[in-house]
Amino acid sequence: MGKRERIHKLTISIHSRLHLTLLAMHAGEYRINGGIGFAIDAPACELVFVSAPNFAIDDQRIDPLSANELGRLTSALYAEQKKHGFAKELAVTIGGKMRTHFGFGSGTAIRLASLEALHRLNGSTPTAADLITASGRGGTSGIGIHT
Repeated sequence: MGKRERIHKLTISIHSRLHLTLLAMHAGEYRINGGIGFAIDAPACELVFVSAPNFAIDDQRIDPLSANELGRLTSALYAEQKKHGFAKELAVTIGGKMRTHFGFGSGTAIRLASLEALHRLNGSTPTAADLITASGRGGTSGIGIHT
């Protein structure tokens, strides 16, 4: 993980992904399924992040994250902040037409984007592996964490 100049605002666009199937690839490993999936241009979301004294998430989509999902996202961000000793927290506004619970991968994409923004707003440059590990996602097929 590298260090870079701190920024105060960041916009990340995320795109939907389609996960077509799970395929048994092998046994006895952490990920025992493979699959076929790909990203599509729309529907998409735009996440706008700013440095903030406390974590805040404003999901303005027609189908926003539930209170439970918001809590899990905030907990993941807080854990990453404490792990790395980051001084800044962040506020995020989520907009766009990517719907929650329609199989587009919005939960995974929002979590990965939020973790990346937390690092970048604190002057850190995480690797993809760092973000995947922190997200706790990708345990079934790995499609969402690689699209």
